[in-house]
Amino acid sequence: MDDQVVSASVTAPSLPLSVGRLRLRHLQRGDRDELVRMHRDPRVRELLVDDAAFDDSRLVAAFLQRIEAFYTNHPGLGIWAAEHWYSTLTPSHPDYLEAEQALSPQALARALLPRAHFIGWFNLMPMTDQPEEVELGCRLVPAVWGSGLAIEGGTQVLDHAFGVLGRDRVWAACHPAHRSVHLRLRMLGFEYHCERPYEGVPASHFVVDRLRWDEQRARPLAVRQREGLAWVKQHAGRSPC
Repeated sequence: MDDQVVSASVTAPSLPLSVGRLRLRHLQRGDRDELVRMHRDPRVRELLVDDAAFDDSRLVAAFLQRIEAFYTNHPGLGIWAAEHWYSTLTPSHPDYLEAEQALSPQALARALLPRAHFIGWFNLMPMTDQPEEVELGCRLVPAVWGSGLAIEGGTQVLDHAFGVLGRDRVWAACHPAHRSVHLRLRMLGFEYHCERPYEGVPASHFVVDRLRWDEQRARPLAVRQREGLAWVKQHAGRSPC
């Protein structure tokens, strides 16, 4: 992490506002095992362009120490743990009737409460080759792929970047073959920019500005998805900068 990055205003909140079923919070040292578990899944790391060896608990522990200092030195930016809030026991669950008979009304009510489940991270970080610019990133466990949580988290981060931090634009970079990421970036309003190296690895670069985000955010999600799918289908090839 670049300690020379210009910090956001000290009055900026330290992370995006969390809404509904998704909460973003600071990473903590207690997240080490969850991060290691996520990165030991080959599906998560298959198409990363910045694949640090986060399947190593020692490396993750050192990373978590560094991110603590980053939060302090760069308020408003960071990498944030993503928590999906839901109840594992619902009236439609096969075990519900048994639980209803075995538990007191108070205990049953507690069992029905939504609980936090670690599902990965979202980030708004300085770009490696343009530290004055920021990029949106997301890394989620496969269990929630296709759930819409990537769009929900991306929306929170972009609202934060434009509405709170006052950024003019936000970038994103991903593997040229990662079409599911291309789709979600398009749904969030990102325009394809070009293909250029990202930390020495070929990567597709996208960018969205404040006006484009305001327009896209107001449009129905189903329309954005349909248009994004059409774009991905038509733009299999990439052009260099």
